Amino acid sequence: MSLPLFALQLLNGVEYGLLLFLVASGLTLIFGVLGV
Repeated sequence: MSLPLFALQLLNGVEYGLLLFLVASGLTLIFGVLGV
């Protein structure tokens, strides 16, 4: 596996993780405000 490809995969993974985290925290905030 070449280094540029590895770096790209790593960046994609981090980006995906951040996106999931943002969605999860956003939903938690919304449900917390709504009191569900």
